[in-house]
Amino acid sequence: MTIPVGADLLAKVEEVLKGYGWTVEESAVLFFMWCVVCPERAKAWLTQCMDGEAQ
Repeated sequence: MTIPVGADLLAKVEEVLKGYGWTVEESAVLFFMWCVVCPERAKAWLTQCMDGEAQ
């Protein structure tokens, strides 16, 4: 799967994830697994993100 992301955003994401010891690819896999295992929690979190409420 290819997810197009601008170079500036990718650099920012890589910088944040570096603190967790994760790669962008690893974090994407973890996110997709979370969506499969806990779809209601993922949906609630994504809704909060879209509403500007997630932290």
